[in-house]
Amino acid sequence: MNEEKNHLGALTGMRFFAAMAVVVGHLVADHNLDGLGRFGLTAYSTVVAGAAVSFFFVLSGFILTYVYKDQLTYARVPKFYFKRWARIWPLHFVCLIVTIYVVGMVTIDYEMLAVNLALLQSWVPDSKWVFSFNGVSWSISTEMFFYFMFPFFLIGGQKRFWIKYVLLWLVVLAAVKGIQILDNQPAWASYDLERACHVNPFLRLPEFCTGMGVGFIFFNRESQHSRSSFTHSVVEIAVLMLIPGFSWLMREYGIVGLVRRADWGGPAMALWVQYTAMVFVFAIVIYVFARSQGILSRLLGSRALVFLGEISFALYMIHYTVIIAVERQYDWSLANYSPVAVAGCVIVMSVSIAALLYKLVEMPAKNALLSLYSRQFKKAAMTFPLEWWRCLKTPVVWGASVLLAGCTLVIDYNHQPISSANEIIAASHAPYRDVEFGNHIRLVGAEAVAMRDGIRLSFVWRKQKDLERARFLHLCDENGKIVSQLPSEKELFDEASFSELFVETFLLPNDRLSDPKIVSVGIGFYSAKENPETGKVYPMLVAKKGPLGMNRCRLNVIVPEQMKNLRKEIARLNDRAE
Repeated sequence: MNEEKNHLGALTGMRFFAAMAVVVGHLVADHNLDGLGRFGLTAYSTVVAGAAVSFFFVLSGFILTYVYKDQLTYARVPKFYFKRWARIWPLHFVCLIVTIYVVGMVTIDYEMLAVNLALLQSWVPDSKWVFSFNGVSWSISTEMFFYFMFPFFLIGGQKRFWIKYVLLWLVVLAAVKGIQILDNQPAWASYDLERACHVNPFLRLPEFCTGMGVGFIFFNRESQHSRSSFTHSVVEIAVLMLIPGFSWLMREYGIVGLVRRADWGGPAMALWVQYTAMVFVFAIVIYVFARSQGILSRLLGSRALVFLGEISFALYMIHYTVIIAVERQYDWSLANYSPVAVAGCVIVMSVSIAALLYKLVEMPAKNALLSLYSRQFKKAAMTFPLEWWRCLKTPVVWGASVLLAGCTLVIDYNHQPISSANEIIAASHAPYRDVEFGNHIRLVGAEAVAMRDGIRLSFVWRKQKDLERARFLHLCDENGKIVSQLPSEKELFDEASFSELFVETFLLPNDRLSDPKIVSVGIGFYSAKENPETGKVYPMLVAKKGPLGMNRCRLNVIVPEQMKNLRKEIARLNDRAE
């Protein structure tokens, strides 16, 4: 029993670090290719963070094989399915409701909601559906398919498993190649086939089955108790180094880029490789840490890290909602703050809420549902009251509550809340907040929204001096050269009061976007009027930060990746309307 606890304890501890890789990855992800992450953090492209979900898939296959290898029969399959559903669905439901409240959804697509509640969203080749509501739940949609397929791969023994496993890889590789061929066809342009290669349950099934294979190999191992703890520790450190080492190779030699540019490859296949390439590295890591008795395994199997590993599912499910809540409830452009400190508060808040969810929602709901399945109705009815009463006596719940309250107070004290009138500021990305043009005017926030008839641009300005200039808007090509431009605006800025926020909103129509050369949109301030004191034309205003062009006099409010996504969204909106 102690040996079993050591195997699963070390792996449970590792789950926390995998979940934290996802959290940090979402904090530093460069969503708009502007060099900034959340709250103005410096952006990083981390292969490990993106592949951390793959680690969870492999680990899930290993754990289920470890637990059910000699227990699961066809007669017990229905109970297995129910237990897995009871394990993940209640927390999914609660996090979905919380996300709807945090985002403040006024209108809800009930068809999309039903698909999300049924955990089927990862089958839809459309990012808007896949990442609907609590976007991270796509992975448990995929995981539910793994649970469904688990008995098929497990029952029948190892020999049949390995035959199925090899055939699965061959079929999936052929499917990815087929999807890439379709992605190259104009008729399939409206389908998000690249995203399908990222999230589709069948295409990610080999990772789960690789974990199952590790489980079978683990059961066939020979005892190595004669080896010293030092030897085990060296092996553990060595295999851990495989993770950053392989990710360095992927980045240094551009493996994903090579697949994307190759004649036989393309974007869809490259995205699949990006998220699955480390599957065998994770398989080795899981095997070694399940088998070894080194110092790292003992640390990972410590009581504190095992508990953090146990709450890792709740941490994964709630962290993105916490990020959105902090981002939308506070105006980061009007405060003197440290992005790292804010990110630290977000992490502590996410872990604290995860601990509360684990204690107050995840485990009570699971126990209550299992009692209902066993027809123990009285026990099911008493589960939540008894569990909550016990939780009130635990230091974990009180400690998590104190940390959560403390971080909330720190953020409240240092940052200005956003009013409903400033929703544009809340929705805008960090590079377009608090951008000064000279000392004359400040762009407080900017938002670009896809509409059926074009892109709606909204700017929130604060005038600080007389401008004597007009606002221009350039539609540019990939080299920053002007393809076309909208009429300039001067009157709005002349009439605006000093220091007060005012909003400028207009539509960039589809006929302007029809030229494929246009990949970015930039704004700035120019003048054809002479300064009476110098006799020279007033110079263009220089912007202080953000993605800049034209000698820092033009702020690119829509960058190429944004333009690509906005055009896709416009096409989808018009397809649905038809």
